[in-house]
Amino acid sequence: MIISCGEALLDFFRIKGEGEGNLFKTVIGGSPLNVAVGVSRLGHSSAFLGKISRDMFGEEITAFIKKENISSRYLASTDLPTTLSFVDDTGGSPQYAFFGEGAADRSILPADLPHDLEADVKCLHFGSYSIVVSPTCESFYDLICREAALRTMSLDVNVRLTVVPELDRWRFAVNQLLPYLDLIKASTEDVGLLYPDSSPDQVARGWLEKGVIAALITDGANGSRVYLDSDTAHVAAVATSMVDTVGAGDTFQSGLLTKLDELGVLEKQKLKHATLEDFKSAMHFGAVAAAITCSRQGADLPFRSEVDALIA
Repeated sequence: MIISCGEALLDFFRIKGEGEGNLFKTVIGGSPLNVAVGVSRLGHSSAFLGKISRDMFGEEITAFIKKENISSRYLASTDLPTTLSFVDDTGGSPQYAFFGEGAADRSILPADLPHDLEADVKCLHFGSYSIVVSPTCESFYDLICREAALRTMSLDVNVRLTVVPELDRWRFAVNQLLPYLDLIKASTEDVGLLYPDSSPDQVARGWLEKGVIAALITDGANGSRVYLDSDTAHVAAVATSMVDTVGAGDTFQSGLLTKLDELGVLEKQKLKHATLEDFKSAMHFGAVAAAITCSRQGADLPFRSEVDALIA
């Protein structure tokens, strides 16, 4: 099982109408929840660890989690409201406005965390603003410290300055987590924001020096690169009919973790022995899945049959 930990929210996608004002289409989202959905749709055991509101939006999210065959064992509930995100992707590159101060997903306390995890949990994945908003970030740091010796720890940096604009807080969070991480992924945009005086290559190699097993840098249509202690490799993006990039990084992440699991190298003690070819195979699988997501609006992640058909 792969557990994705972090925020779950409701995205309102802006639709421009003529003479009728702004229309909005609602889609359940949140980067970590997207990863959980992706893993499940790709046919693997998936769980989501987060805090969900009891309001009408939270009820919708909880029902969605169950419908997507994602384990709800690690969900906590609260009367605090659901985070709402407004997205304008009419220009192809999404612009976000978040409304989540004091919301459910930012309120995770140590008491909300499970005392133990199921024996088949191989990986805990974290990402986006859950690593920088209190008290959720402190609670997740405790969870990572507790479980890092037993299970693979994965992070998608996924900077969201519309939620937390202080770059120092993002840098602190990443640096604090690095000694416990096995996998870390960031886009070239993330790297440019956090480390403007360093190249992606320098940043990735610096992460390896902190003990990370594999560092991955994604660059949209230019593909992705993986860095291991012994080598590095580039994997091309997959051509697609582009609609928008919402959820593309989350889709790539879910494909990467799923394929590493299928290759038998996702577990903590096995990941350090994963080969460059293992990672290239997993990255290509993630790139195919991401191409499908980019061909439709919003974070509508693909099912396994769709990915297999495109690969074939």
